[in-house]
Amino acid sequence: MKFIIKKTVDLTDKDWQDLQKCFVEVYEKDRTLVEMKNQYMNTPMGGCIHSLCYDNDTIVAAHTAFPSYYWVGEKKIKVFITGDTMVKKGYRDGSAYIDLILGLNKYMKQDGFVFSFGFPNENAYYVDKKGKIAKNIGRLNIYVLPYRIGGIKKGLSVLNPLSKCLCYMWVACGNLFSRRVLAQSLIHKDDVTYNMSRYKRMDADYNHVCVDGSEFYYKVKEQEGIRTAFLIDVIGKTEHSFYTAVKYIIEKEKNSFDLLMYVGHLPKEVKKIGLLRVPRRFEPKHFYFTGKIIDKNQVTDDLIFDIRNWDVNLSDYDVI
Repeated sequence: MKFIIKKTVDLTDKDWQDLQKCFVEVYEKDRTLVEMKNQYMNTPMGGCIHSLCYDNDTIVAAHTAFPSYYWVGEKKIKVFITGDTMVKKGYRDGSAYIDLILGLNKYMKQDGFVFSFGFPNENAYYVDKKGKIAKNIGRLNIYVLPYRIGGIKKGLSVLNPLSKCLCYMWVACGNLFSRRVLAQSLIHKDDVTYNMSRYKRMDADYNHVCVDGSEFYYKVKEQEGIRTAFLIDVIGKTEHSFYTAVKYIIEKEKNSFDLLMYVGHLPKEVKKIGLLRVPRRFEPKHFYFTGKIIDKNQVTDDLIFDIRNWDVNLSDYDVI
């Protein structure tokens, strides 16, 4: 086996085909070549950096860096989000995975990147923790609004009118007391450069709305059999802007979704958003959030590894 670092622009046609096949095999879900190219070519820096493992000139494992600009206090720095980590069966003894990560970190440090972060699945999280590959930052919370209960729990369709009515009342009443205090998180993405490319990824089917002084992004798709409206990100986070987004989605997409969801960590200035937080024990999936400092001269552990300092949500993630 051999390990090579490549930029997206340097991937060959065979590399693209190998990556697509590897993704389908490892994640057991479809991804078209167009979606894969959208995913890797659209970053604030014009592409990704890929740590690749070849066996007989075929890619059998990959780990990808999505480079971006983030603000840490008053400083704008280069960071990278890790994602699309995939290792084929037969190569999962751990050594290939570790070599991919170490090789990528070394390359990114030489290129001036300060730290990385990612959202590993259950298996990768425990490998990262045991191997000290990345350090825990925290866990993202899940917030939901069960708009049409019959679409979430089969057999309860008779209660749909009631659940819809309760949701309208919940949002309307909460909005009356929502505050317009703007959140000020120490660590957050540079919205201007980040958003220009982020919503061209995947199938590029995202909704961008500016209404009543609020700006937000959302996507409606079926997730595990449930028609879900994902509120991906709100720009300029206040309680009022969240309520505006929730109210808009309910009115605009009322016939297209059954469950409204936001996944992320809310800044301390935002106490309520019109959605209900799912208790940890009932979460359908754990959203682990980990990181690795590459250049310790620029940031400190107590700053990076405290989720209370972060504005983070699905816009920083690579799954929606």
